[in-house]
Amino acid sequence: MTVASMRKLLKGILPSGYAGKVGKARQQSFKDAAAVAIKNIVGDMDLGEIVSMTARAAQKRPSAVKVDYLFEMRTARTVAVMTVGPYRNATMYRDRAEEWSLRAFGITWFYDVVVLVLPGPEEAKVYRQRVHQLQAEITQRKLSTPAPRVEVTHIFVEPFGPEYSAVGDLAP
Repeated sequence: MTVASMRKLLKGILPSGYAGKVGKARQQSFKDAAAVAIKNIVGDMDLGEIVSMTARAAQKRPSAVKVDYLFEMRTARTVAVMTVGPYRNATMYRDRAEEWSLRAFGITWFYDVVVLVLPGPEEAKVYRQRVHQLQAEITQRKLSTPAPRVEVTHIFVEPFGPEYSAVGDLAP
């Protein structure tokens, strides 16, 4: 048996969702599965009607300001969405909260609103706290008028793919 044949065999038996992948493939699988939910969240932000949604590969901006999803609203505002994770090691969310939060604030120079999307409520809570701390400091020091808008939310994506469903009622 060769490495190539083992890889092919494993690909055939691993679940289709992001849980069966590693690295960039895992992150891309999560982003693809979350796209509809992300669009719904942006649509509910009271920024007007969505005119267009562009994935990272199709964006015509310098690579330094490309985001996972870019929304243009009828109100001529732009909403940038960056997905954080999913990481296999849960401590990576805590360890990278500072980096992602500061990245989001930096990108507000190019977009009206930046949204950080995380895969779970506990992870989002850590990021939300850090974003609020940074927003308070920006407001206190009067560094920007109006203050940059960074939002944090979470989206559940079935980790094993759409063919798997969550266990319902376990009561007998």
